[in-house]
Amino acid sequence: MPEKKSAPEEKNPESVKDVPVPQDQSSNENNVDAAQTAANESVKMVQDQMEQNDFQPFAWSEKEFIANEKGTMWYLYFALLIIVVSVIVFFVSGHSIFTTVMVLAIAVIFAVAAGHKPKVVDYEINSSGVNIGTRFRSFEEFKSYSISNDGQMPSITFEPLRRFGLPLTIYFDHGNGEKISSLLSNFLPNTENQKDSVEQLMHRIHF
Repeated sequence: MPEKKSAPEEKNPESVKDVPVPQDQSSNENNVDAAQTAANESVKMVQDQMEQNDFQPFAWSEKEFIANEKGTMWYLYFALLIIVVSVIVFFVSGHSIFTTVMVLAIAVIFAVAAGHKPKVVDYEINSSGVNIGTRFRSFEEFKSYSISNDGQMPSITFEPLRRFGLPLTIYFDHGNGEKISSLLSNFLPNTENQKDSVEQLMHRIHF
């Protein structure tokens, strides 16, 4: 007689639902969501209050970034540096021409960007966020701001709320610093300015 095949065991739906989620991952996600929700609610509350008090936007015009003068010697030193780096990459990569060409292409793009002249941009702070030319950035995207006065031109850096977001830096005239900081403090906390390694490198090479 042929053997009877046993029916496949049915999975209990409740056992699937009860699979535990790693506590650390769950708690981290909950903390991020809670922080973002709290920040958004706080900004919204301040925005409503400022609108009721007839908040007056503040506008100014300034360059979009600091352009350091780069003479012939700067480009000469840069070319020598790229030649040395390209030779090292060529031997380290096992005589890979493609990798070496990629390094040279990136260097050319970098050199072209170094010669780019900044445009004058119109900025505005209102009860909802910041206008940078035709772009708008809401206060709800940021967790704090910091002001730096150690360069040629003072600047404001907005720290993103999202973990992998990029900070936003805008520039202003020395005479507007107190006014701008007073307005921003209604919506975001002011933190100490700390330059990262990339900013420090750009400052050292006068990019």
